[in-house]
Amino acid sequence: MSDMEKTTTELLDEQIRKTIEELDDGRIFTDENAKPVLEKLKILHQQQMEARKLEIDEAAKNRELELSQQKLETDTAIRIRELELREADQKKNHEIEEQKVREQKKANTTTAVIGGVTAATGVAGILATLHCFKKSMLFEQTGSYTNKTGQQVGSMFNLFRRRG
Repeated sequence: MSDMEKTTTELLDEQIRKTIEELDDGRIFTDENAKPVLEKLKILHQQQMEARKLEIDEAAKNRELELSQQKLETDTAIRIRELELREADQKKNHEIEEQKVREQKKANTTTAVIGGVTAATGVAGILATLHCFKKSMLFEQTGSYTNKTGQQVGSMFNLFRRRG
């Protein structure tokens, strides 16, 4: 890996290792000679700690951005699903309303047919009664009632009694 591709922390690690090797190789025998090397090591260590803190902060920011993006994607997916469910609900409600209208039309048609049949039955009954009444009331032509209905009706109303 070339120096251009290395991170700041890696470069500082390398510098610290070289400085420690410089202390270990035995060339420095006195405290006076070791003082500048130790000061350099102290500064490198502080820079290394700051670089690591920056890397940690940057990683935390990246993670926060990543989590924020995931939350946004999740919220968007949830909102889309809510809209789909609402649309499906509206469609279902519309279908239910259409079914109710169809059922109401059937009920209205059935009611109308039953009403018509009832009316027709009533009219047919009235017509049959009138026809029978007419037939039975042919007293003038035949001189007598032609059936029991005519006899009963005639006796009720006493319509054809002779008055003297």
